[in-house]
Amino acid sequence: MLSRTTPPWPTGSAAVSDLVFRTLSEHGPWVILVFFLLYRDIEKDKATRALIDKNTAILIELTTIIRERLPLAGG
Repeated sequence: MLSRTTPPWPTGSAAVSDLVFRTLSEHGPWVILVFFLLYRDIEKDKATRALIDKNTAILIELTTIIRERLPLAGG
């Protein structure tokens, strides 16, 4: 049995830590693999969102420039 000291974080975090520890000890490396894949998926989503935001800003600028240079309709 492992000897554990009192964690430096609040009791709520200790409960989460105990849950993670128990889950890892019961299910082994599959849990780590699932969390890693979820983390990697989230990071890919963040990168994709950043790229889409950048492209949106560029398209807005291009639209603004085109509207400024086109003659007004009906005039």
